Amino acid sequence: MRMLLAFVVLSSAACGDDGSPRSVPEGVVPVAAAPKPKPGSVDLSLAAGFEMRHPVRDGDVVVVPIVATGAIPDVHYVTLADGLAAHKVTVREIARGQNFQVDHVRIRNKGVEPLFVMTGELIYDGLQDRAIAEDRIIAPGEKVDVAVRCVEQGREAGHMDFHASSVLAEIGLRQKILYAEQQDVWAKVESINLAHHLTPSTRTYRDAAELQHATAAVARRDTIAHALAALPDRNKVVGLALITGGRVVELDRFATPELYGRLELELLGSYLATDGLPPHEGHNPVPADVRAFVADSWAQGARTTAASYTAVVRQ
Repeated sequence: MRMLLAFVVLSSAACGDDGSPRSVPEGVVPVAAAPKPKPGSVDLSLAAGFEMRHPVRDGDVVVVPIVATGAIPDVHYVTLADGLAAHKVTVREIARGQNFQVDHVRIRNKGVEPLFVMTGELIYDGLQDRAIAEDRIIAPGEKVDVAVRCVEQGREAGHMDFHASSVLAEIGLRQKILYAEQQDVWAKVESINLAHHLTPSTRTYRDAAELQHATAAVARRDTIAHALAALPDRNKVVGLALITGGRVVELDRFATPELYGRLELELLGSYLATDGLPPHEGHNPVPADVRAFVADSWAQGARTTAASYTAVVRQ
């Protein structure tokens, strides 16, 4: 059953243990401070130009909508799934045999609009099923090598081309894709398959990922999507924060409501498929928790492009 979870006011600050301002590591884009709310109002601010809205709960999964309060960039991004479906994008193995590269694929944008690819997006076939391992914008006419992780341990044969899955890896696996080694990614796939009683001959994640398209999973996903669609300022929603196990574990924010809308169902599917992150006992998350997560996002593995801002907690 869907229900709205009321936020309460709690302040947060991006300071060190001694109260001094935190220093931002080199190469990380700092998040600007949001203006203070009016006295007596609920503080739903989230950095300059963004606000939170009241969250939607499904069991242990809570999603917090993020809306843009400032100007929206006038740019149209093509997603990987849409680009492949329209034959405006190709994803290919770089080589085979002795020159085979397991950790990169070559993506070509043949269209006239920038292509956005996202960490955790699954691509099927090729010589092995893979997951994209970085957020990347690929300009029109550009051909680039993009980092990936293998999610199929028992195959190294097939065609050179990939097709899109329209599935995003669940949070536990995305953590390994971002922070761990290839062996850890395979071990996580094994763990997920075991939890679902799946025994694919090539030890691929594909079968587990496709459970996101199962009837019950789609029904849950669509219930949350329906609640998000009913927001008064739906046309300004640019992302979501994910709370599970009683703590904020991920934040995905995009440059435009259009790009977010193209990826919303994939995001929700991956959120609902999470295979049980450690709980944070005795604490009901509030807006300040999301702000604190953003303030500490460089420590949480934040990834930024002109099109996206993604942070996933380290388990």
